[in-house]
Amino acid sequence: MFKEERTRLREEENRRIKYVSASKSSASYEPLQEDCSSNSSENIDSEDFPTLNESSEPGTSKSVMRKDFITQKIVAALVRCQLNMGDSVFVLEATIDALGSNIDEFPISKSSIQRIRTQKLKERVENIKIVFQNEVPNVVTLHWDGKLLPALSARKSKKERLPIVISYGLKKQPIAVPRLDNSTGKEQEQAVWKAILD
Repeated sequence: MFKEERTRLREEENRRIKYVSASKSSASYEPLQEDCSSNSSENIDSEDFPTLNESSEPGTSKSVMRKDFITQKIVAALVRCQLNMGDSVFVLEATIDALGSNIDEFPISKSSIQRIRTQKLKERVENIKIVFQNEVPNVVTLHWDGKLLPALSARKSKKERLPIVISYGLKKQPIAVPRLDNSTGKEQEQAVWKAILD
């Protein structure tokens, strides 16, 4: 078991070294962006399909094709399965290999996966906000409750948070989870008003 894992890691590292040296000599990597304008007239959801992006560096004759294959559905699956960046790289490489594609054509590294994942999550949040703003009725119920949640930085091990949720009909929608310096009623009131006004 450990021998197979070491072999897999060694092969993965060799592949990355080969990929980095090839990409440095041929072209520069540019961040991936989905081009949805070509599919705007069709009824196909463009975020479900990978796109090809060509990037070339001025002064070089070669260009490198990059496949933007990480969709919002793939990001949602990786987040739901609680895969870290290393595990995500391993799963995506194995999937690409199983589908018979060349792994060198895909931007697979911990940093590129993190960057694309963050970008797709931000896009998803914006889409949810837009949909939510379009369907909110005139009357909603506002709920809030203080929780002690772990902070993102190690220095602040735990921080008081105030989840603010609105509900209407059978739907519930979180609108904010502000951090509180102390959990007094006055500070909670200010946080709720700020969330409502935003």
